[in-house]
Amino acid sequence: MRYDIVPRTLLAPLSSIQRELQTILNFFNPKSRYFNYEPLGKSEEATEFFSTVTRNALCVTSHIACSYMGCTNLLSDAVTSLVELSPYRPCGTYVFCTGNNKLVALKNPDAVLQLLFYSLQLSLEPEENIADIACRSLKEHLIYEAELQASLPAKDVVILDNLEKLPLSSDGVGDAGTKLIDAALNDLGLVSIRCYS
Repeated sequence: MRYDIVPRTLLAPLSSIQRELQTILNFFNPKSRYFNYEPLGKSEEATEFFSTVTRNALCVTSHIACSYMGCTNLLSDAVTSLVELSPYRPCGTYVFCTGNNKLVALKNPDAVLQLLFYSLQLSLEPEENIADIACRSLKEHLIYEAELQASLPAKDVVILDNLEKLPLSSDGVGDAGTKLIDAALNDLGLVSIRCYS
C-alpha cells in the first residue's frame, strides 16, 4: 500500500522513534485494547512517529542518491556526520500493492529505497492534517494482507527490473510493457514527468 508507514520504519534509527514505538505497536496488536483505535492513530505519538520516519527516509534517500551522483557538496558530508542515519538498506524482493489489485515487484535495493520514499509523497487535501495522514499510514498497514490476497489471483504483477532500460519520457507512446509500467508507477503516485520538444 502506498502510504503504509511500516516498511519505512527501518529507515529511522531506533533511538529516534523509541519513545513512540510502544504506542504504535499497541495500534497493531490485535490483543491490545488500542488495536486499530483511531484516536490512537491520530495521537501526538503517532504524528511524531510518522514525521520522524518520513524525515529519516528523506535523509537516507538523499544521502544515498547524493553519494551515487558523486555529490561534492561539503554540506552533505557535514550533515551526515551530525545526523544519525539508519544503517538499514533494503534487500530481497519488495512487492508493492498499488491499491488497484496490481502488484509491483522490485529487487534493486537502491530503487526500492527511492520508491519507499517517493511513493509516500502526499497530495494534501485542504481538510487533511498531519494527524489524519499519520492515522492513514498506520491503517494502510492493517489492510495490506487483504490487498495482497486480493491482488494475487489477478496475477497482474509489474516487475521493475532493468529500470535503466526504461525511457525517461514515454509521452503516452511505447509498447504494451512500457504502458503497463507507466500505469503502475502512476498508481504508486509516481507521476511521470513528460518532456516536450
